[in-house]
Amino acid sequence: MKKTISIMFVLLSAMSFAGNAEFIRYAVPSPDGSKICFSYQGDIWVVAAEGGSASRITVHPGYDYNPQWSPKGDRIAFVSDRTSSDQIYSMKTDGSDVKRHTFYPGGNRLFSWSKNGDALIFGSKRNDRYAWMPEVYKVSLEGETPQKLFNFNAIDGACAPDQHTFYFVNGYDHRWRKNYRGATNNDIFSYSPKEKKMVQHTVFDGNDLHPMPVKDGLYFVSDRSGRFNIHYLDFKTKKISQLTDVKRDGIRHAAISNDGSTIVYSNFLDTYILTTADGKSTKCSIQVPEDSPFTELEFKNFSSKLSNMVIAPKEKEAVIDYHGELYAVKLNDKEPEKAVRMTESAFHDKDPIWSKDGKKIYFLSDREGQFDLYQIEPTEDLPFYLNTYFKLTRLTETAEDESALDITPDGKSLSYGRGNGNLIVRDIDSGEERVLLKGWNLGPYQWSPDSKWLAFARDDDNFNTDVFIIAKTGGQAVNISQHPDIDTAPVWSPDGKMLAFSSRRFGTSMEVLYTYLTEEDSNKTLDDWKREKELEALKKEKAKKKEDKSDKSKKKDKKKGKEEPKKKDESSVSVAIDFKDIHKRVVRLTRHLGDAYPVAITCKDRSILYVLMEEASSDLYLRDLNKKNPAALTTNNAKPRAVQLFKDRVYYLSKGSVKSVNLKGKDKKSYKLKGVFSQKKSEETMQVFQEIWRVQNDYFYDANFHGADWAQLRKDYTVLMSAIRHERDFADLMNMMVGELNASHQRYSGPRGKRVAYGNLGAQFKVTEKGLEITDIMPKGPLTKAKPKVQVGDIVTEVNRRPFTNIHELLRDQQGKLVELTILRGDKTFHADTRPDAHRHVTGTLAYDAWIEKNREKVHNATDDKLGYVHIKGMSIPSLEVFETELFSEAEGKDALIIDVRYNGGGWITDFLLNILTTAEHAYTIPRNGGKGYPQGRRTFYHWTKPIYVLCNEFSYSNAEIFSHAIKTLKRGTLIGKPTFGAVISTGGKGLLNGGFIRMPFRGWYVKGSDLNQENNGAVPDYIVDYTPLDQLEGRDPQLDKAIQLFVDGQ
Repeated sequence: MKKTISIMFVLLSAMSFAGNAEFIRYAVPSPDGSKICFSYQGDIWVVAAEGGSASRITVHPGYDYNPQWSPKGDRIAFVSDRTSSDQIYSMKTDGSDVKRHTFYPGGNRLFSWSKNGDALIFGSKRNDRYAWMPEVYKVSLEGETPQKLFNFNAIDGACAPDQHTFYFVNGYDHRWRKNYRGATNNDIFSYSPKEKKMVQHTVFDGNDLHPMPVKDGLYFVSDRSGRFNIHYLDFKTKKISQLTDVKRDGIRHAAISNDGSTIVYSNFLDTYILTTADGKSTKCSIQVPEDSPFTELEFKNFSSKLSNMVIAPKEKEAVIDYHGELYAVKLNDKEPEKAVRMTESAFHDKDPIWSKDGKKIYFLSDREGQFDLYQIEPTEDLPFYLNTYFKLTRLTETAEDESALDITPDGKSLSYGRGNGNLIVRDIDSGEERVLLKGWNLGPYQWSPDSKWLAFARDDDNFNTDVFIIAKTGGQAVNISQHPDIDTAPVWSPDGKMLAFSSRRFGTSMEVLYTYLTEEDSNKTLDDWKREKELEALKKEKAKKKEDKSDKSKKKDKKKGKEEPKKKDESSVSVAIDFKDIHKRVVRLTRHLGDAYPVAITCKDRSILYVLMEEASSDLYLRDLNKKNPAALTTNNAKPRAVQLFKDRVYYLSKGSVKSVNLKGKDKKSYKLKGVFSQKKSEETMQVFQEIWRVQNDYFYDANFHGADWAQLRKDYTVLMSAIRHERDFADLMNMMVGELNASHQRYSGPRGKRVAYGNLGAQFKVTEKGLEITDIMPKGPLTKAKPKVQVGDIVTEVNRRPFTNIHELLRDQQGKLVELTILRGDKTFHADTRPDAHRHVTGTLAYDAWIEKNREKVHNATDDKLGYVHIKGMSIPSLEVFETELFSEAEGKDALIIDVRYNGGGWITDFLLNILTTAEHAYTIPRNGGKGYPQGRRTFYHWTKPIYVLCNEFSYSNAEIFSHAIKTLKRGTLIGKPTFGAVISTGGKGLLNGGFIRMPFRGWYVKGSDLNQENNGAVPDYIVDYTPLDQLEGRDPQLDKAIQLFVDGQ
């Protein structure tokens, strides 16, 4: 605890009393090297090259970054998210005359000015889905519609001094990943459109970044020394020399002045000036005002957006979780009730539960550096919501996290996970603990109503999840589901006669199953249950009459002064379980296309309450065992969470608000509240940093962290944290930290803001004096549906009768809406109506479909329709369905098949595909007057046993790589292309206090036989065929050509 507090104190002290600007971003020298422009606190600043006091030249709540001086030094271009997505702007050097140059949400990346200063060159993803990285665009300072400059991918670029050559980085964006070695490495190329000549300047399986061309050579940043340092390539000698020798952190960014005299670069907290004449570096000390544009102490009023809630036993109040703090609130559906804050810290308090008597609340908190168990109780004997002060008691002090907190129904014991898989049972009165379960993972669990049994889910080493039952006293756990797929989320009935759970044993959807716990109950008919219910009602009626007589007798005794005998505190529920063949008594309850998970079982008739999550909705359903169809208790995608059943009322969170409904789906209530939350922003940022570090520390699949000293990195990045002034800088820093692990499937994502959508016409344009000329129309795109018809060569002059400079400006929020285009064709003008598509549909579907059809046509024409072509877009069920369909529609009757998994982002269907491709033929059938065949209905999937050629490349990712490895390992086909990414780890993720998310690689994959770790070791093709930027520019596909050639040559 002391260590955590000291770290936070250092951070807060540094953040409160800034002087020297540290960890400045994107520093660039002016054309003559006399000034430096940089990003700090999310704004653009300028300072003299020798350092000193900096001047802020933008002041905006948005994040302004990546400034670039114009060649004359009179303007500065920059990127900003001030209008939700990153767009490109420019301004005069004093911050005046701000102009916006882009509008389209294509992930715009500012590369450089053109050398004459009349345009800006940038990267953007606009109409080409099949390439992951941006292509190169150009926009004039007059704000015209951007034009595609080069049809190749680039993540960074710069214009050469000769004004004719463009230098660019080709590969994947590995900016923050350390020591990656693989096929998606970054190399530097140049292209001269004047000479139509492309040159590859660096060949290194690591990363070469930030090209800085000069007359006789090229400065760039490379990690070939193990850390990012500045290097120089001499064009004459072809020799590369290292100019800096940074050992700590590495150079994050570097830029050169137009005259080539000065390079400014950033390393760790500091900024340096490198003089190219002598290669010497000098630290640049920059001062900024100590005041900050951001409010450190933030206050928020809230009435919803709750993370969790738990109803008190008497249903009069609830404990709610808002932003990691716990509040008590009275339940009132008529008027707002004040939420009373019970915890207040910079840490994460979560998972509250009530004691049985409702006088205490237990919860988990990481205020001591890991999640421990705490107890909170009011100082006055009143409901929590009427108290002002509360007593907090820490109950556990362990190095490992506690998790999955619950309480037994009898209120005598607490249970919680410890570490990654152990389950602890704690006696509430004595505080004594014992380990009930040991393991490396722990799934959902629930106590039986008599508190004597625990039902829980757990994975085996094959990640098959089953449901088990174990006695509270310990012993051998019994597997009651016994199925080789996912069985999870066990729920007991209140009478202890039934257990329900969710299972994926019927296709790919999770369905609700149940079992009676005794053989006798399993054999009962509906009439038996009806009779038992009637007998139980008669029994209760007799007991009531007896109780009434007893009450009269007590009143008489009370008058006579006799003491009232104490009631026996005995539970009427006693759970009996016949474990023999219990898994054979399991019954399927639901049949849905979505995933169904049980959350409770009713008292009266054992109806099962469950959440159904379908493609576009998530709602609560109740299924009576005696009826075929479930009843919907919520509708319209209520997204129910934290569901709790009290007799005949169901409480739940719906989109962050507390609601309830009765079991008939009626009497719906929405509980109103009002609360105040306050926090210090710096404290929250530090908390999230600690959470991210701990997630990787506890769950990263390799206990050796790929060779990184993870404990030391925590210390190093704590120092860097002291300089963070903006959420996006924090996001980058966190991705730098996890990048030290050199692992795929790693990313911190901050809270998502509101995004602005733009319509896309699915066309390419050329700026002319008369307007915007259509140069290409995407097949099946919006312009193919225009009425009257438009065509290539037409000129667009207006949108909805409004003239434009940049057409994208007028397409904001126009996706799916009817838009009128004014068209000039020759000397005639007419109006055409169409509906722009969403950006993602154009780039992710239309452009993709066009690319596939182009490839398929090429294959067919080159082989007289003897060779088929299919592309697997992603390793998902929709892609599997398309693949199986195309095996018949595209491949049936052909001699061989090309299976293309290039640009496939992964998923999980490799084994389904192998089932299709490796099915052995053991028999055939012949119907009368028919031919040889095999009944398709007897197979799980359609199958393909003929030759295959598999195309992969450096952008075949994750499960697409597992597939590529499998094709080679099983010798099923010929692998062609480039080695795959080397990004194979199973990943999960954790939500964070600030609403952000960190991915969590938890399981490694290894090649059978060689034991090769597929992470950082891509599948190597049988035929390695490169696909260069020049190939892309000139429209060639040598990888596809090679597959065709091998087929034609009979190989």
